[in-house]
Amino acid sequence: MKRVIKYTTIVACLYLLFPAYSNMQTTKALAQQVSIAVVDKAAVASQSNAWKAFQKKLEADIKKWQQKVRTYEEELGKGNRELVEGKNNFSPTDFQQKQEQLKKKQVRYNQEMGKEKLGLDKRVQKAEQTLNKEIDAATATIGKERNISIVLNAVMVLHKSEQMDITNEVVKKVNKNLKKL
Repeated sequence: MKRVIKYTTIVACLYLLFPAYSNMQTTKALAQQVSIAVVDKAAVASQSNAWKAFQKKLEADIKKWQQKVRTYEEELGKGNRELVEGKNNFSPTDFQQKQEQLKKKQVRYNQEMGKEKLGLDKRVQKAEQTLNKEIDAATATIGKERNISIVLNAVMVLHKSEQMDITNEVVKKVNKNLKKL
């Protein structure tokens, strides 16, 4: 009886282990057929001619916006100083009206500057989305051309060989296909 249990147990173990061994062999065979590449998306973005041109234009627009904000702040500060210095020249009602006018002006300026800042932020977001789509498209194209099974973002990779890195190829393709953001 002990022998039957022993043999049954051995047969059951073999039956259970054989598929696992079979799957290991299949996995090894598949791993030998898989080709993997790595692309550094951040490097592609920073080396993109379209992104560099966009950044340059954006910096100029941000400087204009900042100058406008400074001008408004100076104007509001001047109005506030004049109001405080001339307080004795106004009746309490006139002073309160001028103070409210100044507050309304400040609210208008804040809204205007907020809208302009939001517009700048939206331009950046749209440019980033466009650039990322182009990077992904270029990466996919290169992957298909080179019969690459998997392309990983370099941020996720701890170690890679130089032969796996397709970043420079992606930069070239992005620069060829994306002229402006």
